[in-house]
Amino acid sequence: MDPGPIKVPCIEVSHDEAEEFIEALEVQLNEMTPAERKEVYLLLKERRALAISFSGQWQPFLGFTPGFNLPAQRSYLPEGITVLDHVIDLLSAWRLKRPGGRVFINMDTAQKVIGEQLLTICIWDWAGDDPVGKVKMMLRKNWQGE
Repeated sequence: MDPGPIKVPCIEVSHDEAEEFIEALEVQLNEMTPAERKEVYLLLKERRALAISFSGQWQPFLGFTPGFNLPAQRSYLPEGITVLDHVIDLLSAWRLKRPGGRVFINMDTAQKVIGEQLLTICIWDWAGDDPVGKVKMMLRKNWQGE
């Protein structure tokens, strides 16, 4: 279903909410094996964004392929992460033909590809650290030599 003309909201993300999001990613990455961390489909350098996937029931997860991830290929994030709850609320309101999918998040926007269009879900007024830079540092620093 084409969501039609969409007014793009600007959402404030406090420093604490930004940290909550980054810390949830760090915990999830820490729970992965070294092989999984090398394969996780998270950091998209060309978009300067993080790829966060959602199941058809809007459960956020990290995937391991750029395409569809079977349930066994998913590393689920905990529920209640404020940044992701904003994305879920906005996308739920769009009444998509197929709920779920991948969202690209950086400190400026959250975006989703629908059909062949990259649509901006929201613009962030992000008060915390750059999540892309933080994840890049985590992946580089925390697990070198594994």
